[in-house]
Amino acid sequence: MGNRFDLEAAQRLSETLLKTADIMQTETIRVQDNFKALGETFRDKAYEEFQNELNSADKSISNIINDIRELNQSILDYKNQMSELL
Repeated sequence: MGNRFDLEAAQRLSETLLKTADIMQTETIRVQDNFKALGETFRDKAYEEFQNELNSADKSISNIINDIRELNQSILDYKNQMSELL
C-alpha cells in the first residue's frame, strides 16, 4: 500500500467496525436479558451487588460501542473525501 490511501481497505475496516459494534450490542443485550431472568427467580444481596457492577460494565460497553461507531463514521468520511480527490 505504501503512502497511498486504500479505499477498499477503508471499506473493509468500516464493515468490520460496524459488525463488531453490532455483535457487542447484541451480546450485551443477551447478557442483560439472561441476568434479568435470573433476578426474577433468584434475588438476594449478592444479586443486587452484581447488578450494580453489571450496570457499570454495561455503561462502559455502551461507550465503547459508541466510540466504535464514531470511528467507523470518521473512516467513512475520510474515505469519501479521498474518493472525491482521486
